[in-house]
Amino acid sequence: KILKIDSTYTVGLNTKEASELIKGEVGSNVILGILRPSTKEKIDFELTRANIIVKHVPYWGIDENNVGYIRLTKFSKNASNDFKKALVYFSNQNPSGLIIDLRGNSGGLLNNAIKILDYLCDRGEVLLTRKGKTNRSNKEYHSRSRPMLDIDIPIVVLVNKSSASASEIVAGSLQDLDRAVVLGQ
Repeated sequence: KILKIDSTYTVGLNTKEASELIKGEVGSNVILGILRPSTKEKIDFELTRANIIVKHVPYWGIDENNVGYIRLTKFSKNASNDFKKALVYFSNQNPSGLIIDLRGNSGGLLNNAIKILDYLCDRGEVLLTRKGKTNRSNKEYHSRSRPMLDIDIPIVVLVNKSSASASEIVAGSLQDLDRAVVLGQ
């Protein structure tokens, strides 16, 4: 439990108010007074404020059967670049298959979902058709480059009830193009 932020006690503060006290200029320090409930010990931690870069591709690797695995938690600004790094790594390993884990991925930026599809699908494939009330809002997205992995490498996309938005677009497009099998809820 956070008891104190610098000289301010947290009793009566809501999460937003406490968060505002903790945030500050990059490079400056903040002292958090913490209570560890398990030991009833009170400890002060001095932290240096910094920009935190959240990795939305927190893990990728290859197993003993030469199957690649990529965990994608959100389609954020850097997600497609991190996904590409994983594919570059796999292309040097000659994988026998790929698992893309989108479980719990609530979506994010459409352009990053399109970029990820572009890395996996043949050039010229229709990845997504968007239709709106006016012709101006209608758009068709096509794959513009060659796939980074051999097109014959099987792909499985893992989803669950929390996979939404851009996750559904990626999973559905890969399934519709017969590029992947979708597994889950």
